[in-house]
Amino acid sequence: MATAWIKYIDLKPNLNQAVAIAASPGLRSVGILSLEYLIHKLKAKLFAELYSAHFPVVYETAPSYSTQPRVYGCIGVLVDTGEVKIPSVKFYIYDNIVLVRGYQANFHGQWEVAEETVSLLQDIGVRRIIALAAYGVEGSQICIAAVREDLIKEFSSKYMVNAGYKGPLMGFTGLILGLAYIKNMDALCLLSRTTPNPEDPEDPDPKSAQILTGKIVEILGLNIDLSDFMDVVSRRLTHIDKS
Repeated sequence: MATAWIKYIDLKPNLNQAVAIAASPGLRSVGILSLEYLIHKLKAKLFAELYSAHFPVVYETAPSYSTQPRVYGCIGVLVDTGEVKIPSVKFYIYDNIVLVRGYQANFHGQWEVAEETVSLLQDIGVRRIIALAAYGVEGSQICIAAVREDLIKEFSSKYMVNAGYKGPLMGFTGLILGLAYIKNMDALCLLSRTTPNPEDPEDPDPKSAQILTGKIVEILGLNIDLSDFMDVVSRRLTHIDKS
């Protein structure tokens, strides 16, 4: 029985050779900070949400992307004065760009959530998925991981980014790359170097996120002035959680 489902809030887009930018709570929150900033600056419009019976509101593992089979997390909703938030993956649109704010499912729901996410993107006309994340080993400030060698060569030639990370890419971000590979889509991940914080792996690193944002803005050819990045991010940090 399916435990993940999609709700369209606005008309289902019909795109042509579109690009999706995706991130989820992860190492030093670098990817999700970058994505949140792009959503804010582009005034991207929310058009769909993906819900799952496997989205915890309280995680019993730390970090949230390091799930374990016997640890389900606490299921529920987030409440505030006059407001209830149900955990979801959120899909935004700006021109021919889809922005995907991921959510970490527990171990038993991660694959289904990633599959539903990639299927939606493929269905609406996305050709290429670019995930945003961080890595915590020595190397270039920005590096790339991709599902095919020709993508590495393309980005190395055009944008001066090279492969520099080998190892696991965990959680939502890693799985959408894997599912995109299975579905024969272009998929890659831009990773910005950061310093891991073992006591709080998701502790935000805005400086690394700003560098990552500058590179994705260059790749997408967007006219965005990043001079307000730190101000915008500092105002939004209270919203950068696992919701």
